[in-house]
Amino acid sequence: MNEQFGIRITNKTIKESMAMKQNVVKSLRLKLCWEQEVLAKELGVSRVAVCNWETGKRKPKLCFIRKMRDLAEKHGIKFNMDEFTKGK
Repeated sequence: MNEQFGIRITNKTIKESMAMKQNVVKSLRLKLCWEQEVLAKELGVSRVAVCNWETGKRKPKLCFIRKMRDLAEKHGIKFNMDEFTKGK
């Protein structure tokens, strides 16, 4: 526990944070009605990278988060980049 701020970081907190981030990627893809391959091609990454983001094995770099934001805006979908920066 961080006594100064009264914050307790647990494995559950970290897992919940990763789940939120992966859900943002998957949610965007599903709102676009795209397969992982299509999103990957649009972002210039592999399908495996998108899969890893969606399952929480890895997190996307800021440049890909920005590309996702731009894709969302282009298609009129709300996309909150803050979900990726929480807990850093």
